[in-house]
This record gives sequence, C-alpha cells and structure tokens, in this order.
Amino acid sequence: MITSPEAVKAIGYGCDHDATELSVLLGIVTAMRPALIVEVGCDTGGGLYAWSTTGAEVIGVSLGPHDPRLSCDPHGATMITGNSHAEVTMQMLEAELAGRRPDFFMIDGDHSEQGCRSDWRLAQRVGALAVGMHDLSPRRLPGDPGVRKVWAEICARHPSVTIRNPASPDCPGAGIAWLGEPLPVTVKFCPSCRAAVNGHEADPLYHNPGCDRV
Repeated sequence: MITSPEAVKAIGYGCDHDATELSVLLGIVTAMRPALIVEVGCDTGGGLYAWSTTGAEVIGVSLGPHDPRLSCDPHGATMITGNSHAEVTMQMLEAELAGRRPDFFMIDGDHSEQGCRSDWRLAQRVGALAVGMHDLSPRRLPGDPGVRKVWAEICARHPSVTIRNPASPDCPGAGIAWLGEPLPVTVKFCPSCRAAVNGHEADPLYHNPGCDRV
C-alpha cells in the first residue's frame, strides 16, 4: 500500500492514524484546496502537522495530550485549549473563525457516543463544509462503538467515504463526509448490540463484540 511522506511524518509526530488511511484522507483533503481546517482532539499535534501540509490555516481545539507528561506541538496552528463540549470553548472557536466556515472539520476527541455527537453538532454549528472522523473500523476490537454509531448516521444522510486499510487487521479506519442537504435515510441498528448495520446485517465485522446475532 502507498503511504505519503507527509502521513509518515505526521505519525512520527504522534498522529494515531494508520499510515495508509491517513495518506488517502490527506490526499482527499488536499485535493479540496482547503483554506481553513479545524481539528478537535489534537493530542501531541501529529494531526495538526498533517493538515498544515495542505496549505490551509489550521485551528486546533484540545484539552492537551492524552499523556500529561507530553506536550502538544501545534506546528503553526492556532490552539484553543478547552473542552470542545463546553459552551465557552465553542464560543472561543466561533470568535476565532469570525464567521468563516471551515472547509474541513476533523473530529478525533472524545470517543464516547455522547462526546462524538457533541463534536458533530459543533461542526454543523460552525458551518463546516466537510467533516472527518477517526477510529471507525469494527475490525479494531473492542473499538469505539459510539464513534461508529455516529459515523453510520452521518453516512446515511450525507455523501461520504470510509477509508480502511485492508492489509491491517486492526486498522482504526477514517472517513470524510460532505455536508449538504441530509438524505432521507433511516439508519438500521442491530437490536442486540446496537451497532449500525445498514446492508451488513450478516457480517460480524459490522457488529459490536459479543453480539449474539452473528
């Protein structure tokens, strides 16, 4: 699989993506010629570096690295330190944007369903034109079922691309959705494990671990 040098370097800076998946996502975002990118959940700054290679202005919203012994290198990004779910932090982001709409809004913060859904609402609130998410793959066990559920709902209503490295059995998965008029589609969930399984009811990879339906 082909990996870009920018993706490899971003992972060296601490970006917790699969190199192949990040290469594909970064290629898509770069092709969009973004002027402004927002990332929620910046850890040590590897993702901020990746988005900076597109030539866009980058704004990061983060509580800081997962490991408090480490620091975040913003790689030129404007940093907003705070909880992205807090109204005061949302207002700080809006003030920094000053009415501008992000061309790309990367969600990689709180991986609970509630947290992921809050960041998705924030992306819509600031008028993001496209939204990216990470840790989507059901192959990565136990994985992040909350993220997968929110992503499935987004994909059911907006044009999207889900990126998975087939050579990696535990690939985290990444994706991008383009916001526009929502599609009138209902997301189907497994009645047992509550995973989003539209069209994949018989595939155990689309169910949460331990589901008794597959």
